[in-house]
Parts: sequence; C-alpha cells; structure tokens
Amino acid sequence: MFTGLLMAVTDITGKHKRLEERLQRKQKREEELLIEQDKISENVQQIMKFVSTLESMVIDCNDNKIVYDVDNGECYGEGIVNEDEFAIQRNFMSENSKFRTHSHEENEILIIISGQLTAYFNNGYKTLLPGDVVYFSPNQEHSVIANKDTWIFGITIPSSKGYPDA
Repeated sequence: MFTGLLMAVTDITGKHKRLEERLQRKQKREEELLIEQDKISENVQQIMKFVSTLESMVIDCNDNKIVYDVDNGECYGEGIVNEDEFAIQRNFMSENSKFRTHSHEENEILIIISGQLTAYFNNGYKTLLPGDVVYFSPNQEHSVIANKDTWIFGITIPSSKGYPDA
C-alpha cells in the first residue's frame, strides 16, 4: 500500500513539474510576444516618420508624371526615386478607380497617406486606411480599388523597369 501511495505522489509531482514547465514556457512566449509587439509599434512609428518626411520632400513632380490605365476613374504617379535597388512613387487614385489584378517580379510596398483602399491579395480583401502598409511579394496576384480619393507611396524592390518613369 505504501508503494502505491509513493507511486501516486511521484506521478502527481511529475505532472506538477510538467505543468510548471509549460507555464514557464507560456510566460516566456508571452514576454517574447510583448517584445515583438513593441518592435512592431516602433517600426510603424518609423514608417510614419518616413512617410511624413517623403511627403514634405515631394512638392511638384510633374516632370515624372505617369498616367495609369485603370478601370473607373483616374490614377497617376509621380516619380520620386528611381535607383537600381528600389523605386519610390507618389500615386493618386480617384474614388472608385481600380487597378486590375496583376503580378510582377518585384516586391511592392504601398503606404496609404490619405483616403481609403481595398486591396485584394491572398484570396481575400483588406481595407487600408491612412498609415496602413501592405506588402505584395514577387509574382503575387493583387489589385487595389480606391474607396475614396487616395494618395499612396508605392515602393518597388528592386526598381521595376520603367517605374516610376513609365
């Protein structure tokens, strides 16, 4: 009988130890997630600072104006930077204008400055508001629709042929 009791206590002690280890792992993961969340917040703040810096730099880029063929409405871009490594363009999309679904070999990042877009990618839709950033990987099919008149910074990495000077 004493042996059975000792085995039961040993079993309970082992389970308790395993539960404590799981709890410690969970607490460590929660701490890691908080650190990641802080890093993401810092990155968003840096992006917004970058956006406001870019916006203040771009006053008039009519020499680099590009008009895009979109459904419903108008869209044009103004080239800001066009290096081999990357290109940056400031774009305007009028309300209800739509870039048709397409893909390309470059990474593309869109930063919403004002207005509102709906982006289609990964078989779903996402509404984007000022300050939001969306990333399209190479060869990923995507499209965007302007729900309101919208200003965007578009970045391609590496620079697309002709972007932003197409």
